[in-house]
Amino acid sequence: MEDLSKFTSKQIKDRAIDYHMRLQKLMQMISNQFESTIIQGEYADLKQRFQDELRYFDVDKHSIMDVSTVHNCYQSGVKEAAARGFSVKSNAPVDVRMLHAVMDADDDLMYYLNEYGTNNDQ
Repeated sequence: MEDLSKFTSKQIKDRAIDYHMRLQKLMQMISNQFESTIIQGEYADLKQRFQDELRYFDVDKHSIMDVSTVHNCYQSGVKEAAARGFSVKSNAPVDVRMLHAVMDADDDLMYYLNEYGTNNDQ
């Protein structure tokens, strides 16, 4: 995994926005009852990426909380999204429970950036 402490605030925001857009697209796919195997594959990929970032941040030397407000908000959002979102198994039926799990992950990811990090490029 890349060293996120070397990322600029803009790069961190872009990373969060990329995840946000993927989560939004996945919510649309679920709502529109897209092909289940495609939805499950994207869900599994996103769930794994968030788990990988959570493990990265759990190593104390990889914390980016002190780099900038944006970095702090991103790390907090990823941790929340990995812990509370993606609550159904990747091979679970595509239903309202999966939709809510994706919505929770997206809300948790973006909460801190929207509240504290979007106008602060420290």
